[in-house]
Amino acid sequence: MHQTLLKVKDLGFSYRSVEVLRGVAFEIMEGGITFIVGPNGSGKTTLLKCLAGILRFRGSVLVQGMALERLSPKERAKLFGYLPQRVDLSPLAVFDAVMLGRKPHMEWRPGRHDREVVERVIRSLNLEHIAEKPLTALSGGELQRVAIARALAQEPRILLLDEPTSNLDLANQIEIMEIMVKLKAEGIASVVTTHDLNLASFYSDRVIMLKGGEIFTAGGKEVLNERNIEEVYGIKVEVHQFDGRKVVFPKGNGLA
Repeated sequence: MHQTLLKVKDLGFSYRSVEVLRGVAFEIMEGGITFIVGPNGSGKTTLLKCLAGILRFRGSVLVQGMALERLSPKERAKLFGYLPQRVDLSPLAVFDAVMLGRKPHMEWRPGRHDREVVERVIRSLNLEHIAEKPLTALSGGELQRVAIARALAQEPRILLLDEPTSNLDLANQIEIMEIMVKLKAEGIASVVTTHDLNLASFYSDRVIMLKGGEIFTAGGKEVLNERNIEEVYGIKVEVHQFDGRKVVFPKGNGLA
C-alpha cells in the first residue's frame, strides 16, 4: 500500500500584487510519477519552487506529515531533490558535482558513506565513463543525467523536475524518463513539469492540469482528453489510442 508523501492544500503564491497560484490542492504518493502540464504562465515552475522551499507560499504543504515551512533547509534537502530548468555550468568534475548532493548529510567533509552513495548513483545512471570530465565538456543529455545524479545523491523521497527533457533529443528524453520509472521501485516519487503531452501520457501515473494558476483538473491519463486539452490550451486536438496508449495530435491548424 503506497503512502502519501506530500499533501498540498489551498496553496497560493503572488509575485508582488500579481496572483500566480491560488487554491492548489493535491497529494503525491510514494513511488509514482506525477506530471504537471499547462500553458506558459499557468504556474508550473512557480509551483515546483514553492514545493522545493525556494518561494514562500500561502496555504499548507505537509511532507510526511510535517509542515514544509517548519523544516530547515537541510531537512528539506533530505526530502526533496530539485532539478531546475537550467543547470549551472562550472569547471567541476562530474564526481565532485554529484558529491555536492551529499551536502545536507555531511558535517565537515565527505565520509566513506558519502563516497559510496555517490559511486552507487553514478553507476546507476551510467556515468562512470565521464566521472572525471568537467561539466563544461558534457552534452545536454549528460548534463541532465548529472543533475539528476546530484539530486539522487541527496537520497530524497521526492524529485521535483522542471522540464527535464526540454532541448533533448528523443533518445535522451526516453533515457531520462526511464530513470524516473526505475526510481518508482525504490519508492521515490517524481513530480515533473512538461509541455509534452505525449510524454505525460506515456509515463504518468497521475496528471495535474494547470490553467491560470489553478488546477483545472487532475487524475490519471484519462484527463488528457480532447475537451480538457482544448479548454486548457485553447487548441483543437485529436487523441488516439495506439497499443493501449494515448497519443495527442493537433487538429487542422490547431486553433480552437
